[in-house]
Amino acid sequence: MQTASGGNQNPFSPERVSARRNAAPKDGVPPIKEQ
Repeated sequence: MQTASGGNQNPFSPERVSARRNAAPKDGVPPIKEQ
């Protein structure tokens, strides 16, 4: 599904996954540091 923003709304995009990981770490596990 294409979006006007060029696919930035993709929930599986690296930026989205990283942001979600940093925002809500699961089970007290610290967020993974992206290189």
